[in-house]
Amino acid sequence: MRIRVKTLPPVALCIALLVSLGNLRAETIVEKTTSSWLRVDDTGKLVYAEDKKGNRLPDFSYVGYHSVEKAIPDIPVQMMLEPADGDDTQRIQDALDKLGELPLDKSGHRGALLLKRGVYRVEGELNIRYSGIVLRGEGNDPDGSVIVATGYGEPKYKRTLITVGNGDGIKLDEGSRRNVTDAYVPIGAQSFSVESVSGYAVGDPIVVNRPATAKWISLIGCDKLSPRWVKAKDGTQVDQTKQWVPEDYNLNFERRITGIKGQQVTIDAPVVQPMNADYGGGAIFHYEAPTRVTEIGIENIRLMSEFAPPVEGNPYGDPKATTRSEEHGWHGIKLSRNSENTWVRNVSGKYFGWSLVSASGNHATVQDCANFGHASQIRGGRRYPFMIDGQLNLVQRCLTVEGRHEFVNQAWTCGPNVFVDCIGFKSKAPAGPHHRYSIGNFYDNVKSENYMESRFRGNSGTGHGWAGTQTCFYNCIALGFKVEAPPGGISWVIGSGKSDQADNRVSPASLYYQQVLDRLGKAALDRLATKEQQKNIGKYLWVSERLKNEK
Repeated sequence: MRIRVKTLPPVALCIALLVSLGNLRAETIVEKTTSSWLRVDDTGKLVYAEDKKGNRLPDFSYVGYHSVEKAIPDIPVQMMLEPADGDDTQRIQDALDKLGELPLDKSGHRGALLLKRGVYRVEGELNIRYSGIVLRGEGNDPDGSVIVATGYGEPKYKRTLITVGNGDGIKLDEGSRRNVTDAYVPIGAQSFSVESVSGYAVGDPIVVNRPATAKWISLIGCDKLSPRWVKAKDGTQVDQTKQWVPEDYNLNFERRITGIKGQQVTIDAPVVQPMNADYGGGAIFHYEAPTRVTEIGIENIRLMSEFAPPVEGNPYGDPKATTRSEEHGWHGIKLSRNSENTWVRNVSGKYFGWSLVSASGNHATVQDCANFGHASQIRGGRRYPFMIDGQLNLVQRCLTVEGRHEFVNQAWTCGPNVFVDCIGFKSKAPAGPHHRYSIGNFYDNVKSENYMESRFRGNSGTGHGWAGTQTCFYNCIALGFKVEAPPGGISWVIGSGKSDQADNRVSPASLYYQQVLDRLGKAALDRLATKEQQKNIGKYLWVSERLKNEK
């Protein structure tokens, strides 16, 4: 196994600042067979170790649909469509909107739209804009319910096939700001003190804000990224590197208050970015999300994109064009930033240029999905089949073929987010956080045919800088691991190695499953995985069934 460990970014100024601005260390932990950060005690529960500052491995079990405290529901069918000739865009959209006129039941659901088995051709885009709606098919194999993103060769066809919500974010109530008074709030903490709890109560949804400062950005070396010169249309050389500035890195972690004692606040999911008074500290806020949609599911369906003129044996395009076609369906499903408690399950897809599922909201579960390939050039901004840039999301038992960054966290991703029991074939680039500070990334029993990484990417792209921090690769298999942490951060490589180094694995077999078991009990774990899947995690026995209907 190749492990590259760097404790500092390659910027000399940062080394000096480590001494003069608080002696913050960066750590990359590499452990095999056993871990000093956790163990299972005699009662069968996890015991965590802490470093001198109180940092520990976070409890990642709070991710996914309702933090796995509820099962993904089976919503009754209220409307049904059969395949028809011509463009089905408006017909499906009208049905989704009509469902949105139905009243919500006490659980926040309206009903499901069932697409009967067959092919549905969509030249435009579909938007699920009302809460409580499920879009369901009768199978995700080639003979199931197939939605085809039709059209290619023109810019208008480079679009998202299905969008959930409208993309709006949250608005902080500036008057509700309460500053954190602790000098340091460690990684993994779920309690901290604030200057006042006036106006706050148990059950309140809040934002835990970690403001960025120029001092912090300088510490981690992202204000002096090396120039990257490119030729402009007029022939001049232009530096496309964008130095990091504080206003872009104010991080807002959505949480809920579960306890108040004096001026100490307890939250429902752990802190994954330390709050340090020397570098801006932290605060809590109330917030508004008036357009947020919830309780939306997409399930048991197949999504395809046309990408070139059809040929015999492939109605979607000539397979020889899959490495150059660009103007066609780009994303299969986008869960927008204003979505919460949503799910995508038993969905398969092929030939989208960028992603099959992109999760930008909160508390989504993406489960038992398969991406069987892309049609695009093999370069940046393409082939990210399962992509997260939201928080508290779970991607589980998902398979992909020919992805670049196949299981990936994007910029400013606040976390935690979890990939568990996932596998990538014919991987074109490393899996892991990709750019501009993704936080609290957990890869548990993920297998790739390329590297996995969480590192300083310097001036890559337009100035990726630190791709991620508080990243953990646990019992993963890959070609190798390129893992670093910025000053003040920690990354872990635990029980992970090449496919021929299975003896690296640590116990428990899945940290995420054990954390769910400890917090919620056996019933919650059984909602996530069958007994066979729990017993055989890391063996990927479910893959052969997923591949059997694919050529």
